[in-house]
Amino acid sequence: MTNLLQLPNIVFWSVKAIREAKNLTQQDVADAAGIDRKTINRIERGHHYPTLPVLFAIAIALDVDAISFLNEDLVAIEVMDAKNGESK
Repeated sequence: MTNLLQLPNIVFWSVKAIREAKNLTQQDVADAAGIDRKTINRIERGHHYPTLPVLFAIAIALDVDAISFLNEDLVAIEVMDAKNGESK
């Protein structure tokens, strides 16, 4: 179980891990999510806490469930699936 105090760090890490596993650039995700690339960059570096609408937009852009960003085990599954060429 994820410690609630760790959630922000997990979100930052998971967005980047899933994006990279899917071989997408920050610009690819930003364009698909309808947000600025700098926002993705700041989220991944832990300098910006995304709002729920932004988090959901990123999840849609990455083709994952938003809950995946909040659980390390789900992130690992998404990354493994992406590396194996599997999609939802």
